[in-house]
Amino acid sequence: MTAPVNTSAGSVTFVDGTIFVTRIETTTTTISPTTQQAATQAASTPTPTTTEVTLVNVRVVFRSVGETFTAALLNPSSEAFRVRATTIQSELQPFYQRAFNSFKSLQVVAFRNGSIVNTLDTKFTVAPSIEDIGNVLLNAAGNITAFNIDTSSILVNGIETQSGASGSSGINKSCAFITSLMALLPWLLVS
Repeated sequence: MTAPVNTSAGSVTFVDGTIFVTRIETTTTTISPTTQQAATQAASTPTPTTTEVTLVNVRVVFRSVGETFTAALLNPSSEAFRVRATTIQSELQPFYQRAFNSFKSLQVVAFRNGSIVNTLDTKFTVAPSIEDIGNVLLNAAGNITAFNIDTSSILVNGIETQSGASGSSGINKSCAFITSLMALLPWLLVS
């Protein structure tokens, strides 16, 4: 059963005995005018303006089944980590850029054992829905050969997406069980 608990610092989601803790991070980036723009503005106005862009961080996790995890993938400064991170970034970034005008960046932040579990931070000016972000991975899975994406393992901000659920989430199992009991109840009462 899924029971999300949200706070201003993030959320905690309980899924079938597993706890997902998601940190929500907002980054503010200041964009300053270029030197040429600043020189032009200085001639016409006394103070240049800057624009602040707030980026929303969305954590994406998926598993690459059948790939071998090595301890070197735990160390972000290792060659193995850098090569895999660069590969994932270069393969997935174009899919997110095509799907969302608000997409700004993708960064691989961690790998862990379980075949290889890949953890990414994606940044947007306006965050798309969890479902839409998961669907990008689902659509990319059939087009990428450098690594694989287990489409049943996709989590976005700690929440299993419909694209990753494949009808097997705890809620779907609970609903199926309750429906089965409801169908059997009249039979049990008559017997």
